[in-house]
Amino acid sequence: MKFNIGWQINEAYAYCLDYLNQLNNWLMGTYCLYFSESFYVDRVPSNLTGIDNVTLWIGPNTRQKFKRIFIANKPNEKHPENLVMMRIPEYKITGKINKEFLTPEKMEQIKNWIIQNEKLVFDYCDFNTYDSSAFFKNIKPVNNRSSP
Repeated sequence: MKFNIGWQINEAYAYCLDYLNQLNNWLMGTYCLYFSESFYVDRVPSNLTGIDNVTLWIGPNTRQKFKRIFIANKPNEKHPENLVMMRIPEYKITGKINKEFLTPEKMEQIKNWIIQNEKLVFDYCDFNTYDSSAFFKNIKPVNNRSSP
C-alpha cells in the first residue's frame, strides 16, 4: 500500500487551520458550520450586515462553479435549518422563501450588502481569503436608506 504523505500533511494543516478559524469565530461571537467536508459556511449575524433580524451564511465554494450565500428563512436564526440559497452575482434564489419574513425590501438589502462587500464576499467564496477573522473584520454593514 502506498501513502501520499504530502496529502496527509496538507489535510492535517487544513484541519488545524479550520479549527483555529472556528475557535476565533466562536471568540468573536460568530459561528461556523460544517455540513460535510465540502460545505463550510460562517454565520454572519445581522449586527454585522446591518439587515434587521437576517442571518446570512457564507463560505468558500468548494465544488460549485458559481458563488453563493445562504439566507436564514427565520429571524435571527443561529442554526442553518431553514435556509434558501442565493446564487451571486445573478441573485437567483433556490429554495422556498418565507415571504412574511424575507420581504422584497429585505431581499433588496441583502443584495445591496453583497454589492457593497462584493470584493470581500467574492474573495471569500473563491478561497482567496482563508482567514475568517479578516473577513469578519472587514465586513461593512449595508447602507440603510431608510435610516436618518
